[in-house]
Amino acid sequence: MKKNMTCILCPNGCEMMVEMKDTGDLKIIGAQCLRGRKYAADERLQPTRTLTTSVQVLHGRLPLVSVRTSAPIPKEQLQAAMAVLKEVKVTAPIICSQVLFENFLGLGVTVITTKDVYAE
Repeated sequence: MKKNMTCILCPNGCEMMVEMKDTGDLKIIGAQCLRGRKYAADERLQPTRTLTTSVQVLHGRLPLVSVRTSAPIPKEQLQAAMAVLKEVKVTAPIICSQVLFENFLGLGVTVITTKDVYAE
């Protein structure tokens, strides 16, 4: 199976074609550096994303606080992670980099806030 993709790791923006062989090996065409080859292989075999979203704030000057995962998580876990965070309510005051969850969903990442929210 062939997949076309654009590398996002550097300004070159290499247009690559990644083909999965019957043997399980990958054929990568178009990558101009080793980082691009690694990106293509990871994206094809185990894609991950850093999750950024917002959670509800109670008794704060703002109704929401932005949060992110401390590291990328498997792409197939994004919907489950969003479902959990949709139900979260935190009480102000909140400080930037405050840990909301450790080992979130058993993935070995933390969920942290990315801004301060003062109490009303």
